[in-house]
Parts: sequence; structure tokens; C-alpha cells
Amino acid sequence: MVESEALWREALYGPSGFFTRGEVPADHFRTAPLVGPELAEALLVLLDRVDFALGRPDRLDFVDVGAGGGELSATVRSLASGSLAARLVVTAVDLGPARSLPGVRWTSALPSSVCGLLVGHEWLDAVPCPLVTGPASHPWLDRWWPVRPGDRAEVGAPRDAAWADAVS
Repeated sequence: MVESEALWREALYGPSGFFTRGEVPADHFRTAPLVGPELAEALLVLLDRVDFALGRPDRLDFVDVGAGGGELSATVRSLASGSLAARLVVTAVDLGPARSLPGVRWTSALPSSVCGLLVGHEWLDAVPCPLVTGPASHPWLDRWWPVRPGDRAEVGAPRDAAWADAVS
């Protein structure tokens, strides 16, 4: 179980890993931010609701964890308008090299605080997890992904821990 997780981590985040060597995910596969503005538009609706719930603060954060090529961050930044656009700070968090996108700040670490919205649209599926073939038992599997004999599954506990850390 641990060996597959370690290999996965090395393949993505090791010294010559997919993300750390600076690959642009869009060169290899398509995801929602790459096929149109709809996801960014929906997130802006949500961000406006969060902004309202926070009392329209002077600064409003949009943090995109696992930003990849920054397409989602850039689209949110470019589509924001009015008062929200004036107060919006867009931060792309990614382990790969920073990209140069207008109005998007880049960092390789989570910010210490967020007043706004933190999203992990492309991030959580790239958090390495143990892989198992059933029969298998683990508290996380027993609750979220019961495994029958011969089934393969990812034990998502590391993703849960990563998300809990991000939102703490």
C-alpha cells in the first residue's frame, strides 16, 4: 500500500516529477478550466455570495490550489467586474514554476490566511494516496469506498488530511 503511494508522489512531485519539472497540464489533458469560462463564471457567482457573507471586505481572496497552468485563476481574474474586481486578490498555488498571468500572484505554499474562497479544483486528485486491491479494509475505505474482491481503490485519507490542512 505504501509503495504505490511513494511511487505516485515521486512521479508527480519528485525532482523530475511531472509538476515539479514545470509541465503545463494543458499540454497533456483537458479539464473544465480549459474548455470554456463556465467554471470560472460559476465560481464568481459563489465568490460574490462569499463576499456578501463576509460583509464585502476591503480585500477578497480567490486562492486556486494546484493551479497548474493558471487558466482558472486567470479566467476568474479577467471575468471579475465592478467592486469585486477592485478588491479581488487572485493567488495561484502550485509547486511548478510561476507563470506570468496578469493580476495573478504565484506561490508554492498555501497562504497563512484566506478571506474569501479557496478552491482545489485540480489539486485533490493529484494528492498521492495508497492504492489497494480488494479484499481490503481501512477505516476510510469502510466509510467512503467499500472494496469488493478484485476491485482497486484509492484510500483517500491523505486527500482528506491535505484539505483539512488547507482550510485550517
